[in-house]
Amino acid sequence: MIKLRKAALISLIFFLTVNLFPQSETKILSTLLPLDLLRAIVNEASGDLALQNEIFLTGVNRNRPPEEY
Repeated sequence: MIKLRKAALISLIFFLTVNLFPQSETKILSTLLPLDLLRAIVNEASGDLALQNEIFLTGVNRNRPPEEY
């Protein structure tokens, strides 16, 4: 029982000392392409996928007048 308390106390002290030290901030990794270009590519790709979904959905399940059949 004493060993368990001692282990718990040592674990608690270790946990508190590790968390009290300031953690380093995450750095943005350098890439081959500039960040603005990467954002433009992501925005274009995500917008294109949304547009393709809208084009697909407009032709499905649409009530049409009898003259079109």
